[in-house]
Amino acid sequence: MKQLIRQIPGVVRALMMICCLLVAMACAPTETVIASYPLDSVGELVQHPSKAEVVEVAGGPALKLEGLLLVPEIELANLGVEVEIFAEQACYPGIVFRFADPTSFELAYAVPHASGLPDAIQYDPVFGGSNTWQLHSGPAYQQSAEVPTREWFTLRLDVEGERAVVQVGDQPPLVVEHLSHDIRQGSVGLWTFRPAVFRNLRVTAPRSLDGLAGVTREAPPNTITEWHLEGVGAVACEPSGVLNLTRFLAPPPDGVRLSRRFETGAAGEVELGIGFSDTLALRLDGELLFEGSNTFTGFEELADRGWVELRPETVRAHVEAGEHELEATLTMTEPFGWGHIITVTGQDLRLLPISELE
Repeated sequence: MKQLIRQIPGVVRALMMICCLLVAMACAPTETVIASYPLDSVGELVQHPSKAEVVEVAGGPALKLEGLLLVPEIELANLGVEVEIFAEQACYPGIVFRFADPTSFELAYAVPHASGLPDAIQYDPVFGGSNTWQLHSGPAYQQSAEVPTREWFTLRLDVEGERAVVQVGDQPPLVVEHLSHDIRQGSVGLWTFRPAVFRNLRVTAPRSLDGLAGVTREAPPNTITEWHLEGVGAVACEPSGVLNLTRFLAPPPDGVRLSRRFETGAAGEVELGIGFSDTLALRLDGELLFEGSNTFTGFEELADRGWVELRPETVRAHVEAGEHELEATLTMTEPFGWGHIITVTGQDLRLLPISELE
């Protein structure tokens, strides 16, 4: 066969190769483009409280944005979005999807000043007008990537059902197995905290997510997964065991009170694991067991992020046999996530049903 090919004149061989390439391109799956915007003007894009202007960056016009910008007349549950981003400084440029209103939408973004760190890509759903990235930490919601500053990079999002894939260039993606909002149709757009520059926005049908698998953050053993929230009633934690308070109410200045009763069959010690944001006072039968603050303080150490994760230290207390009440007072001081995760263990310990009379 090789001998036969060598005997074919060069021009004919070249034509045969071109034909084979065209056939391969015709057989390759095509991407359905729903909308495309070069972003060389604001045009018909819908501005929510934001600053948007056309600037010249790296040889061409692009859109400098701070805030939120939506694509008009497109509401989808499943979709793909791709955009090129230029970060001149520290910023959080990303993609909004399943947007219901300015207080409720899905969000994923890149973090150039965290390039190479575990949270260089972040899934950050917005509830009650508040970001919640401090409640969405770890490999289920974050991914390391090289995110450049002062050069263009591509951010791609694909959403199908309760799953999403977020990718910078061709690097390993973040695969979110369980999005925090319900599956719903919604608008799509761009978002950034601190200015960033965008160009070549495309909305497409989603690429296949087959063959991609992410990590699921599950509640640790002995997590209290349901609480009584004063003024609201029974509230359930996320599948991760973290209680997202902005899912249920706006933060009052003095915080909220949560409680959960339990009983023990014998006198002994109970042990409590604690993670929270932003400030927590934890009492057992009215006695203060723990009081502290956990907020964002910088990027020097991962512990500075203020993530809601169980602390290495636990809290212990002696109890007599019988019924007892845990009370948590939580206050929000920054709009990055408000909630807690608490585990409890003890001899013959049993959580009691929540009463609406609590």
